[in-house]
Amino acid sequence: MKFILLCLVFCQQLYAAQIKVEDVSKIVSEKNYVVLQNAQITYQSKETVSFARHNLLPQLNVWDVAGIFFSWTNALGVVQDIAPFLVPANWFRVKEQKILFEAQKYGYHAVWANQIFIGKTQFYRLSFDEKLLQTIRDQILDLNSLYLILKTREMLGQSPLGQSAILSSKISSLKDDEKRLEYLVATTKAELKYILAIPAQEEITILSPALSIEQQFPYDFHAIYGTALEHSPEIKQFKEFIKVIPQIKKEVRFSFLGTSSISRGVGGGIFDDIPVQKGLGFGAGNTMAILRSKEAVMKMQLTGVEETIKNQLRVLVEIYNSDLIYYPQVKSNLEQAEKIYKSYLERLQMGQSLDIWELVDARDQVIQTQMTLNSLAARHFDTKEKIERNLMAKDYSVLPNFEEQLKEVSDAQLNY
Repeated sequence: MKFILLCLVFCQQLYAAQIKVEDVSKIVSEKNYVVLQNAQITYQSKETVSFARHNLLPQLNVWDVAGIFFSWTNALGVVQDIAPFLVPANWFRVKEQKILFEAQKYGYHAVWANQIFIGKTQFYRLSFDEKLLQTIRDQILDLNSLYLILKTREMLGQSPLGQSAILSSKISSLKDDEKRLEYLVATTKAELKYILAIPAQEEITILSPALSIEQQFPYDFHAIYGTALEHSPEIKQFKEFIKVIPQIKKEVRFSFLGTSSISRGVGGGIFDDIPVQKGLGFGAGNTMAILRSKEAVMKMQLTGVEETIKNQLRVLVEIYNSDLIYYPQVKSNLEQAEKIYKSYLERLQMGQSLDIWELVDARDQVIQTQMTLNSLAARHFDTKEKIERNLMAKDYSVLPNFEEQLKEVSDAQLNY
């Protein structure tokens, strides 16, 4: 039975999809659920612009035309049907939609970049957790060997009774840690599969990259924060929203010639609370005051976003650079701990007198230092990924081809 289970595990690993960190960006761009959902929303925004343009063409409503013969006031309403292009508000609304479409594209860039970031950090986290799990398992194997030695010494009267029981308890505690870490690895792997749109029933194995902190170089915050502000899709989206306000002001000024019947589209919800009077009236001044206030608020929010990005980048750079400085020290500590453990092990193998607990403590020191080094490396590459996301660099610099992707979505809609 045990042999059959081992064969099943081997077969699963044999046919499991192998994922490299270089694959994450491509897979997320093509298959991630959130990215594809936002591609659909962007597609809707694009189609809304086309719909608005078409609404500028004449359209005949027979009942409204007939109504002219009964009331001359119906004539203004007929303008919207027979000659909607004569209503200035419609033109301004189309311009608003074009700008909002650009804003939607930048929103898509942000979502796309965030999903790639989540996928890559989950990949790194899984890679380091698997290494930590293997470290725990190696520790258990080593302590089991020491347990047998200690048990033998107790039987020969060379060690006090009860020492092996203490070591056995320590091994049991490590096995509990192993179980918890196995659960953590399984959970992280499930989250990574979801990000990569891999069905839950399929198995994956990750090919851990050969990462070295020693090959990294420090960042200069003052040299890069301008790049972060320049390439941030969040900032670009905010600027597009602010560009909409002058068009709405024009729409309000000419509202006495008729209000637009055209929706602002998918991205226009943030302006739905702006009141625009129909026909002649005295509310235009109030609307303009609201728009000025909204513009001021959005500019303050834009400044807040810029400062948030700068502050976040400054902290990330400080953490990243401090890890570069701290890493050689931790690595040296690990080398020293391994050297001490090896010397104790050699004394034991040569039959020299040795307190077995000195060997256990030396092994613990190796494991603890190794775990510190792994945690430092995991944090370092997680921080590096955050910096690259802020700069929209490397994997984040190759933006999706919107026109091509939207064409594929459009074709799929037509086929449907």
